[in-house]
Amino acid sequence: MAGHRALIYGNLSVMQDAGFPVLRSLRLATSGVKGRVADGFRAMEKGVSVGDGFAGTMAKYPKVFRQLDVMVVGAGDASGNLAECFKLLSHWYGFCDRLRHMIVSSMMFPLVILHMAAFLDPLPALCLGRISIIQYFFRVAGNLALFFVPIALIFAVVRFTPRTGFFRRRLDRLTLKIPVLSRAVRQLALSRYCRVFYMLFKGGLPIVQCAQTASEHTGNIVITDMLAGGGRSAAAGKPVSDGFSQGLDKDFIRSWQIGEETGELENVVRRQVEKSTEKAERIFRELGQWIPRLFYWLVCIFMVASAFKNFAMVL
Repeated sequence: MAGHRALIYGNLSVMQDAGFPVLRSLRLATSGVKGRVADGFRAMEKGVSVGDGFAGTMAKYPKVFRQLDVMVVGAGDASGNLAECFKLLSHWYGFCDRLRHMIVSSMMFPLVILHMAAFLDPLPALCLGRISIIQYFFRVAGNLALFFVPIALIFAVVRFTPRTGFFRRRLDRLTLKIPVLSRAVRQLALSRYCRVFYMLFKGGLPIVQCAQTASEHTGNIVITDMLAGGGRSAAAGKPVSDGFSQGLDKDFIRSWQIGEETGELENVVRRQVEKSTEKAERIFRELGQWIPRLFYWLVCIFMVASAFKNFAMVL
């Protein structure tokens, strides 16, 4: 769905920039797009037609439009910078979609190998008449369960652990101790922070609200804690960077300080978005290379153990 959002927001940005009427832009932006997201935008068209406004209509559909979308579009609508805000949201969801595709595509071939190994393992026993066809499929299911049950448990823990609280903090802290993955999560969190801050800042929201909201969208509560002081510092009338934890990258903090001292914070944050995004994508590409290798080793170990077991069965 992130891909649909990126497409629709991108279309809206182009048409608003070209001076298309709002209702026509909404109608054309969703043409050819199906699903819940497209339905939400069509409902937004109806709301805008009766004078509810963009953000007001979006807020009525929280399952389709996230709070971030409502805030960014509301700020753009109020400041007259709606086309730019649509463009920024398009880039945001495009970035999320690229990461998802990067991870999924890197796992496709290892999963094919895994299923081949699961089906080949009990095949000699079936051919020798030691097991029935039903037992064969039960063994295949058992082999797959060795891999998928732990993965499902990890996914369930990550997916259903509350966004805040003790257990989420412990889980996020553990994530930051895993080699390679910790670097990816850090850079992704900084990229999300900078992107959200930039979108809201560009939309004309006060810097205090930009900093506070951005820190809530890092995706990792430990990194959120490191950045949350920025909002408190801004609320006290001090530079945002004064509230950043010293546990963050020194270059990151220094860049913010330079932007605040020179009055070029918007440009500095934009460059930080590009820099952190590039680093995050590069590290995720590395992960995309190493995770399949780990799977291959696990499958090799499984197949060697299976070969010894089948050899012993023949003897």
